[in-house]
Amino acid sequence: MKQVEVSKIIEPMPASDGAGVKLKRSIGVEPNYFDPFLMLDEFGSENKDDY
Repeated sequence: MKQVEVSKIIEPMPASDGAGVKLKRSIGVEPNYFDPFLMLDEFGSENKDDY
């Protein structure tokens, strides 16, 4: 297995998508680092009113 060095850690940015669901956008914040363009969102909540 080839080891690679982490070149940059990108902090997720708060975002909202779809029906106003709150999420954190990790990939897609600075798309110039990825080819082809990728987007990765994480969402989840203990509060049902967030959805």
